[in-house]
Amino acid sequence: MDSWGYTTRLSPQTTAKPLSNTQAVKHTEELIRVFYLCDMTFKWQTFVSYEDSDMERYRAVLMFNQSGCFDTTVITSYGHPTETEAEEETAVWALRRLQMAGNEKAAKFLAAQQCVGQ
Repeated sequence: MDSWGYTTRLSPQTTAKPLSNTQAVKHTEELIRVFYLCDMTFKWQTFVSYEDSDMERYRAVLMFNQSGCFDTTVITSYGHPTETEAEEETAVWALRRLQMAGNEKAAKFLAAQQCVGQ
């Protein structure tokens, strides 16, 4: 279960690998951001993970709904040096998914929030 109470699952189209159970992860709840667009909700959570060393790396999770519940989850494929880079990776993958689903309005909104080019 994630911090919002939803079952965590990766989509088959997501290239991200899940964190191993042995990795030390420090969740930073203050890094949760929520955006609303019509009937869609976007939730970002950025957290610190320690991958292969004691160096802090940032990973991000972006959950959004396309059918009334949080049915789409995008997770960064690896740790990034900054929170911004982690969020940008999730935004790029989410944009592709929204565009493939034909939801251009939500894709444009997400691009504007993240300043990500389409």
